[in-house]
Amino acid sequence: MSDLPPFDPPDLGRPPYDQLADFAAILGRGRWPALGELDALVEGVVHPDSGQPIRFVADDPALRRDCLGFAARIAAKGEVATRPGSWHDLYGALVWARHPRLKLALNRVEVADLAVQGRGNRTRRQQAIAHVDEAGLLVASEDPALLAAIDAHDWARLFSTHRDDFGRRIVVHVVGHALFELGHAPHVTLAGKALRFLVPEGFCGLPFAERAARLDLAAGGAVLAGRLAADPAAMPSVPLAGIPGWFGRVPDAGFIASAECFRPRPPGRRYEDPVALSERGPGQPGSDDS
Repeated sequence: MSDLPPFDPPDLGRPPYDQLADFAAILGRGRWPALGELDALVEGVVHPDSGQPIRFVADDPALRRDCLGFAARIAAKGEVATRPGSWHDLYGALVWARHPRLKLALNRVEVADLAVQGRGNRTRRQQAIAHVDEAGLLVASEDPALLAAIDAHDWARLFSTHRDDFGRRIVVHVVGHALFELGHAPHVTLAGKALRFLVPEGFCGLPFAERAARLDLAAGGAVLAGRLAADPAAMPSVPLAGIPGWFGRVPDAGFIASAECFRPRPPGRRYEDPVALSERGPGQPGSDDS
């Protein structure tokens, strides 16, 4: 379509866009992907409540004649309304491809609350779901002290003292598609809502796709069980400017001490406990999906 904006994808060699490297083929064609090409990325993903396959459909007036909202349409028809030429929606499709279990879980609990609340004011859980959907992070660490640093907003310990542990003892996976979009022109105030996981030794050294699959499975189950994303105030906000190498910045102690984004923990705030992953991988007895 000639009226679409220019297609200028980010450098998949730099974080956090290196997390999309598996989609290099679809992002490297020099044009906006067709909806059918996005559908191919989620082939086999079926909504468990309706039995409908997930697919991406053009967000236009004809689509909205069914009077369903965005989330209800996914639950009832498997249709994800997608705007052509929108980075926001394209990244949303890529997150569906990478984290289908989490996306399905978020949709299921949101629609469950719709049945009670209607389409008026959001419940606290719906607000939390929106935060994860737009700006969620899956933060996995082999060291409980690093997860505790997030809980305490001890940003100097996390990002400065333990800077070298990123990629070795702690990893951050982006699941909020708005963060990918906003990263095209990053600002120091960018932050993500963290769903935290305590993982076994060696997990952070696994190939990215294997880590992502295990975290997707665990996150989806924890959301459905109400252990994660139950309330927006129960999820810590992690400033992205602190993560070494993200958006070209290497944080130092002076920056962490002075930048507004590194805020102290609000008085009285209590966060969700991290979810512990087992030693076994998906599909094995005793694993997270058993």
